Amino acid sequence: MIRFAGMLPILFNWGGFSLSSFGFFLFLSLAIGMFTIWRLGKLYEVDDESLSNLTLISFLGGLIGARILSVILNLDFFNTWEKIILLNKYPGLSLWGGLIGGFITVFLIYRKYKLNPYQVLDFLSVGVLIGLVIGEFGCFIGGCNSGIVSNLIIAFPVIGLIGNRLAISLIEATIFLILFRIFWRKVIRFHIWGGISGVILLEISLVFSVSNFLKDQWLEIDQIIAGLGVILGAVSYYLITKKSLTADLRYLYRLIKSRKKQSNLLEQYKKSWNNLKVSWSVAIRRKTFPLQKIPRSSKLRRLLNVKPTPEHFS
Repeated sequence: MIRFAGMLPILFNWGGFSLSSFGFFLFLSLAIGMFTIWRLGKLYEVDDESLSNLTLISFLGGLIGARILSVILNLDFFNTWEKIILLNKYPGLSLWGGLIGGFITVFLIYRKYKLNPYQVLDFLSVGVLIGLVIGEFGCFIGGCNSGIVSNLIIAFPVIGLIGNRLAISLIEATIFLILFRIFWRKVIRFHIWGGISGVILLEISLVFSVSNFLKDQWLEIDQIIAGLGVILGAVSYYLITKKSLTADLRYLYRLIKSRKKQSNLLEQYKKSWNNLKVSWSVAIRRKTFPLQKIPRSSKLRRLLNVKPTPEHFS
């Protein structure tokens, strides 16, 4: 039997200082998230120093917001200043508090760095997605955010709980990885600044809204905040992009009634998914060995429809 989830809540103890696996992966998620934002800034030739400073301050604002909301929602536990301040000893962060804190921080200080706040929010949103992938994986290893009892293949034993539990964090990490890949491709192409951040907020809220029903402890407040996130994401998207909500609703109505439209849409999703798998496969293959070493008869080469570079020219 695989025993993985929740088997390593503490990485090490040294001199009274303990480092949790979730804390380590949280730090890693912040570092990779910031690197992702920096890469996007380089792509759009945004001033490195200004973007880095704004990103760092917004992450700190998000961390403070995440802690504050977590404390507010768990006042019975955080009843001393020691528990509130010592994050490594008494973990507890709210994703929603982090998003709110980061959003407020960006709009408080963006003028100082002379940056487009909507452009920064798009960068930050994509960085948050990859950060969520790593953070949720750390949560899976640490055994937090446990799901309901299940016999599915993605259910694992968790320390302190009876029965195999649905690996909610692992499921969420997988979904966020797919979303990151999709929105990375969108953000590096022409788009209306601010539109991507609205859609990402909507998608994140939907994921947490659905997964909340599969958790061991269903929290009404999380469901309310997720619902508000869906509304805020949708409103911001339509306000920024100037698209028509009624037109989209009419399209949705016609889609529900027409089997042909459903079939066409499903076919588009199948093609997109196939393209996504091929692009990931190509990226992995290129990292491991050159394209010339891929067998001529392999499925990957046929999908790519490429030929090896000749070693000698006549």
